Amino acid sequence: MRSFDEWVNSLPGEAKEMIPLNEKPHLNLINYLWVNNILSGKESSSIPTVEELLSWITNEKIEAKRG
Repeated sequence: MRSFDEWVNSLPGEAKEMIPLNEKPHLNLINYLWVNNILSGKESSSIPTVEELLSWITNEKIEAKRG
């Protein structure tokens, strides 16, 4: 299973630019990138698994709560 940083590094440049540098990205952004990668036919390495998403949420790498 990849870390969040490993996944971010596997993204194309334009997708990486969407992820904020000094704050946790929100789950909605991760889901947007996930669906966009699937619909664009990107390689599967840029698509996180459910296990990876759950790990990133529980390890507080991404924000899943609404403020």
